Amino acid sequence: MAEFLILFREGLEIVLILGIVLTWLHKQGRMADARWVAWGSAVAVLVSLLAGLGLAALQDNAAAKGYDKLVEALMLYIACAFILYLVVWMGRVANPAAGLHKQLNEAASPRALFLIALLAVAREGIESVTFLFAARSAAGTVNWLGVFLGLAVALVLGYLIFWTGRKLPLKRFFMLSNATLILLAAGMSAYGTHELEEFLVDQKVIAKPTRAWEVLKPVKADELPAGETGGYTCKDGKCYHPMHEKGTAGVFFKTFLGWNSDPNYAEPIVWVLVLALGIWLWRKPTQKGKAPPKPAGS
Repeated sequence: MAEFLILFREGLEIVLILGIVLTWLHKQGRMADARWVAWGSAVAVLVSLLAGLGLAALQDNAAAKGYDKLVEALMLYIACAFILYLVVWMGRVANPAAGLHKQLNEAASPRALFLIALLAVAREGIESVTFLFAARSAAGTVNWLGVFLGLAVALVLGYLIFWTGRKLPLKRFFMLSNATLILLAAGMSAYGTHELEEFLVDQKVIAKPTRAWEVLKPVKADELPAGETGGYTCKDGKCYHPMHEKGTAGVFFKTFLGWNSDPNYAEPIVWVLVLALGIWLWRKPTQKGKAPPKPAGS
């Protein structure tokens, strides 16, 4: 679910930006210059892949030196910041096409088209790579089906908008995805705090903090009550309740909401603070356009 949502939002932004540029070129009778947009997009994809390889090398190097938990925590915090920025940007840019059209009219050279495509696609691509690494840190793996489905849905929506002329309720799409993204950001920040704690404990900087709660403890396979083995996930001699963060349902809530069955006190506090910050940032832009209150007696 997290991978689908991330790639859907990032992919849809890329499709919208490139669709606006290509539509503008078509209206200007300059479709021959579309090759510069294609080249810029291709270079951006290459840059994103190189960024992914760089992050993989960084994680491998950090793991060899015992700093993998710290890198994972930083990756989760950075992904959380990117998500909140995405929510703010989509809230404040009421009509992204207007600003892009102005930019195209003012600098419509082939070089400008190349740079617009390069910067737009590379930004979303690098953000997507960071999100995927953060999601892998939380879940231990990447749901590639969610990745490809998210991109596929974004491409289908782009096709419906630009090539069939259909008017889709994008505002509703963005409202729903913004609310979900804020929950995802809160979960990533909470799990980043968990990873940071593990790093500090491993480095003997701090003692293991007191737990806010500790439920659904794993049990040995031979200790499970009769008839309850079906829902449990057993691994390395331990069996986990379905809602444990290593259980069948708990893995989803861990990735999406930062769920932990034995968090320290900082984790739920960070979760609530980031959730509140995300909601405030999301709602703030909608309040800027409100008319000032009328004077009393008018």
